[in-house]
Amino acid sequence: MSKYPVILLLILILASSASWAIKLENLPFMSDVHTGIVYGPGMGIDLGAGAWLFLRDIKVGVEVEILMTDANYTATLNATRYGGVFGTKFQNYTLNYHVGALNFISNRDLDYNDMSNQPQQIKENINYKGHYWGFSVDIPAGEFILSPKYLINTVTNQGSIWELDLNIAKSL
Repeated sequence: MSKYPVILLLILILASSASWAIKLENLPFMSDVHTGIVYGPGMGIDLGAGAWLFLRDIKVGVEVEILMTDANYTATLNATRYGGVFGTKFQNYTLNYHVGALNFISNRDLDYNDMSNQPQQIKENINYKGHYWGFSVDIPAGEFILSPKYLINTVTNQGSIWELDLNIAKSL
C-alpha cells in the first residue's frame, strides 16, 4: 500500500486552506473511544480510539483498533489496525474513509477462501502484515455515536477478506 496518495491528499487539503488564519487553540479537535462487534472470517469484538480535526466540514485524523475474533470456533485471531480517517459531514452524520496498515496473529492454522474464492491458509503463530481500507458512517445517537463500518483487509500473499463492524463510540 503506497502512502503517496494519502500524502497528496493532505497536501491538497492544506493548499486549499492556505488562506485560513488558524490558531492552534481554535482547531476543532475531537477524539473518541469505541467498541463493537466484528463479523468477517469470524466473529468477535474490537476496541479502538481515534483523534481528528474538523476543518470546515472535512474530518482528518488517525485511528487505532485492536480486534479479537473467533473464526469457526477453531482459531482466535488477534489483530491491530492503525491508519487514517478522512470524512465529510452531511447534515447530522459523517461519511468516513478509512485506510491503513494491519498485522495479526492466529493461535491455530486457519483455512479460508479469500474474496476471489481462492483457498488460503493462515499459519499459527506467524505475524502477518497487510493493509485495509473501508467506509463508515457516524450516526449521532444521544451522547453516543453509532458507526457501521465495511472494510477490506488485504493480507500480504494471503488475499483479501471483507469485514463488517458495528461500533458504538463515545466522544471525549
